[in-house]
Amino acid sequence: MYCFGQCSPTLTSCVFSGNGHSYSGGGMYCVSSDPTLTGCSFSENEAGEGSGMTCFNSSSPTLTGCMFADNHASASGGGMYCVYSSSPTLTECTFSGNQAIGAGGVMYCVYSSSPMLTGCTLSENESSHGGVVWCYDFSSPVLTDCILVFSTQGEAIYCIDDDSTPLLVCCDLHGNAGGDWVGCIADQFGVNGNFSEDPLFCLDDNPEEPYSLHEGSPCLPGSSPCGQLVGAYGLGCGPVTPVEDASWGSIKAMFR
Repeated sequence: MYCFGQCSPTLTSCVFSGNGHSYSGGGMYCVSSDPTLTGCSFSENEAGEGSGMTCFNSSSPTLTGCMFADNHASASGGGMYCVYSSSPTLTECTFSGNQAIGAGGVMYCVYSSSPMLTGCTLSENESSHGGVVWCYDFSSPVLTDCILVFSTQGEAIYCIDDDSTPLLVCCDLHGNAGGDWVGCIADQFGVNGNFSEDPLFCLDDNPEEPYSLHEGSPCLPGSSPCGQLVGAYGLGCGPVTPVEDASWGSIKAMFR
């Protein structure tokens, strides 16, 4: 889909899957437009940049309950590419398994583009710089009640300059290959309810909502430092089953 010049459609429960573009915007490309998307999914799309969605020239779409999964960018912005004052608003969205070879496994923000994410879950994304978010030139995203975990390559958030100052409030950053609270966000750990713990996703214990939370998760309202839900999903399965240490001898004895 291509949206140009104040063309701002409303999309509900739409699927963008397996699309590609050699340059930008594998699933959707927005120029000076502000579409509204609810319950939409972007999966296995490819592009040079913004394999899921590209927001260009003051395009600030609103996304609620949307999913970006397994999109691949050969350059930047595995999930979204935001450039020239484009600042989308995302609420209760999920990004998983997205990849950018260059920068910004989930989101690439440049030239005064400052997305706002609230109650989002971002897990197992990948890029050499900014496994989740990459910022440059007065781009300062705001993340509230978000989970940024288990990036397989790259730090959680990477700023290439001092003019970009991301703000995180009540966010859980944990297990990212290149570091969690490092670089331009190092001083925000332990401040404004920010923390670093395994969120305890249900995964195989709830295949329909794998990123819902085990009972006892530090991201549930009764356990999080800010007393409210962190991430896009609430309680989805029981407590984690404890695993007991066992010797090889004790295992063999079970079969005698």
